[in-house]
Amino acid sequence: MNLGNGECPIILRITINGDAVALRLKRFIVPDQWDSVRYPMKGRTSEARVFNDYLEAVRVRAHQRYNDLLMQKEEVRALDLRDAILGINNAKAKMIIEV
Repeated sequence: MNLGNGECPIILRITINGDAVALRLKRFIVPDQWDSVRYPMKGRTSEARVFNDYLEAVRVRAHQRYNDLLMQKEEVRALDLRDAILGINNAKAKMIIEV
């Protein structure tokens, strides 16, 4: 998808055991500035550093949420990880009697 100004959205694709979901990161980049081999923004400008730091922070947060979910669940789905990254709590409430 290309915006009118030539920029494309950055999308985080989460795949776990063949199950995949996509998450828009609310960042945009001109395709010529994207390094398709290493996945960061090309260049050493302050804009590139800030952009790449943001991507690294998202990557670290995704790994942290994945590890948190593994402590809680036996199996983690891509949708579970996406919701954890977004801060969506879809856990079923438990009644005192059930506990």
